[in-house]
Amino acid sequence: KHDALCAAAVYASFTSIAVPFGLWLLRGHDEDRSSTIISDQKTLLRLCLPMFFAWAWKDFVGAVFSLDEKLWPEVIVAVVLTLVIGLSEALPVFRRSQAAIKAGGSGDTLCARIAAMPTNLGLAVGYAWNQIFAYGPNELKAMTSTNLFIMMIQVVYYLIVISVITAVSIAWSRNHDVKALAAEQSVRAEGSEVGPEQNGDNEGKQGVQQQQQQQQQQQ
Repeated sequence: KHDALCAAAVYASFTSIAVPFGLWLLRGHDEDRSSTIISDQKTLLRLCLPMFFAWAWKDFVGAVFSLDEKLWPEVIVAVVLTLVIGLSEALPVFRRSQAAIKAGGSGDTLCARIAAMPTNLGLAVGYAWNQIFAYGPNELKAMTSTNLFIMMIQVVYYLIVISVITAVSIAWSRNHDVKALAAEQSVRAEGSEVGPEQNGDNEGKQGVQQQQQQQQQQQ
């Protein structure tokens, strides 16, 4: 088990450098719109590279879990991994790196590609939490040898998980929409407050200009 963990750690570390390096080499491919075999192979490679990184870290998490069959080490690993990724994506360097990659040009560097890689760790995080949530169903399946019961337990677990994920996603989306709408209304309110003052200033300036023109005409 320790040998498997070391091998998974080495492979995950290798992909953490090799994958962003490969994506950095293919950074100019988006500008190439030609429909050729070489261009299609570049597109396939650019889409596949992040999956090597994602599966490497998922296998590393699986190797860590295999060291101990108890539940609490899995909870610790899942929580730590989630916090590390969340904090990494909250850092300003992560947002700057993503913006630089999206904009292209001289800012799209290898360091920027490496700093933006936490976005591809969703598979590892999902696997870690699934191992925790599936602890109960796995215990139930271990109590029976009937394939029909095992399938029913797995189906019920799937329906519960997909329902919870859907409900949380909808609530998250609504909360985001409410915040965006509130921010938009705040901007509009500030604009309406500034508008009359600007109009008054413009009217005052126009009145002064008209008086000056009338004085010039009288002279």
